[in-house]
Amino acid sequence: MAAPVGARAAHHVTSHAAATGRMLSAAGPPRKACTLVLVSPPPHTRVLLGLKKRGFGAGFWNGFGGKVEKGEGIVEAAHRELEEEAGIRVPPDAMQQISVIDFTFVGKPTTLEVHVFRATAIEGGKEASESEEMRPQWFDAKDIPFDKMWPDDRLWFPLMLRGACFRATFDFDDTVMLASEIAECSPEEVEAAREAAEARMRDEWAAKEE
Repeated sequence: MAAPVGARAAHHVTSHAAATGRMLSAAGPPRKACTLVLVSPPPHTRVLLGLKKRGFGAGFWNGFGGKVEKGEGIVEAAHRELEEEAGIRVPPDAMQQISVIDFTFVGKPTTLEVHVFRATAIEGGKEASESEEMRPQWFDAKDIPFDKMWPDDRLWFPLMLRGACFRATFDFDDTVMLASEIAECSPEEVEAAREAAEARMRDEWAAKEE
């Protein structure tokens, strides 16, 4: 995510069991699924980010993504949002989901469930283009503009760049990070979390039609 950095909050990397126990709990507030795509071709020494031009997080750097539309799968939504915001497509076998991150915000009842993907190739070698939402720019992995991004990005971008799968939860009060939990996990666990989210959304869509 990308927004101004508030005061540095305490954070820690938990054990796998402790972190996933909280992250996978069925109890809790309502959840909203979103996507986030980071483009980083081999050897993963650079990453494509976008400067948000309007709306939530305007003026700050982020990956490309957004909400899942009714009837969409999460992977389908990730591809669509990337094309809409950066004008590029990614071959299906070059898009790997590496994480599901839960964001909670003080005073907001809904947990933002962000499905994170790493893309390792761009279809046709096309250059990213500016859209109404985002202005794309390549950054060297050593020069990522963390001072103009959400503070949690510092914690998990190294995992993303090496293609590690992980689960995470970050608690915020506005832009100040209050707490964090991060745990590496297997690709199968990430896939299971995505499938659970898609099943939940199908149930929610069906309930609204009744």
